[in-house]
Amino acid sequence: MHIQYMLLCEMAREGVRGTFDVLGLLDRVYASALPAQQPHLAVVALVCADSEDDLGTKEVRLRLRGPNGQIMFEQRGTARFQPLAGTWLSGVRLIYNLGNLPLPEAGRYFFELTVGTVSATHPLDVVVGQPPAA
Repeated sequence: MHIQYMLLCEMAREGVRGTFDVLGLLDRVYASALPAQQPHLAVVALVCADSEDDLGTKEVRLRLRGPNGQIMFEQRGTARFQPLAGTWLSGVRLIYNLGNLPLPEAGRYFFELTVGTVSATHPLDVVVGQPPAA
């Protein structure tokens, strides 16, 4: 089993005919003052089974760690991997939509996703100030 990708964005949803809609990819949030909130943030991942041993129901855990290493939240659940026709044995798309995410301090936050025995992390930097001019 492996995590093919993990993204942070402003919005994600299941599209039509098997597509996946992702809007506003991000890895940095600019805050005018602290504490701040990110009104819309989604964690998106594609997890793929590599062998028949990967099929079945797997434990899923999403955590957010603050700049000080403290766990800010944890969400647990399960994902079911079942055989699919085509080139991949099985794949599961995960979308976690988070509203009004509190960002109490500047620095690097980490989203940590664990599915079964595999893990991935994605940083989110919080910077006080305005984004650079384009």
